[in-house]
Amino acid sequence: NAGETLFQEPSSALSIAAVCFRWCELALSTPSLWSNFQLVLSSNPHTEIGFSSCLDLYLQRSQTHSLSLSVVCKALEEEHPSLKAIAAHSEHWKSLSFQVYSFRDLPFPSLREANISTLEYLTLEQDEDDQDNEGEDDKEGFFPT
Repeated sequence: NAGETLFQEPSSALSIAAVCFRWCELALSTPSLWSNFQLVLSSNPHTEIGFSSCLDLYLQRSQTHSLSLSVVCKALEEEHPSLKAIAAHSEHWKSLSFQVYSFRDLPFPSLREANISTLEYLTLEQDEDDQDNEGEDDKEGFFPT
């Protein structure tokens, strides 16, 4: 299952940047390494601590490269700050995938103003089984792919 793989893969951009000085320079000068990631969002405030700084790092280092994003929303009661962060870079979206439990219960105010002129692929998926499986896969956060 591709979703499971996304959770288990280590961050290739961070791994490359950590090898040595030259590889770090290479990674920092290659925005495409930083342009693919998955966000798993919930109302849990404990996942926000290192999450937003990692997201900001990837958005900054991707520069103006096309972004491929996958967003999984779990039991959000209000718009997650990370949705605002990715909306600020909407002019770079190439591929965007949303997986939610219920579209009607999920507020996306910042996404209403998104500039989607470069968006080529959009996937919207409603996962009705998500609440039944709560606790089975509690991994939340930022997952580079």
